[in-house]
Amino acid sequence: MVRDQHRVYYVHGAEGAEITIPYVGVGEPPGDVPANVLARVSLARSWARDEREEERRWLQLSGIY
Repeated sequence: MVRDQHRVYYVHGAEGAEITIPYVGVGEPPGDVPANVLARVSLARSWARDEREEERRWLQLSGIY
């Protein structure tokens, strides 16, 4: 888990091929996501980070049960 000023992100994948997935769920996020738990993921609305980039849908973690 990585925390910045605005969000919590979970890092997934092998070294050199990691992706970060923001947590957008309600309540305090857990410190880690154990294997074999139910995780709810969703796609954010389409948007571009800046004017030079095309709009995309971004994966986000919505809940861990």
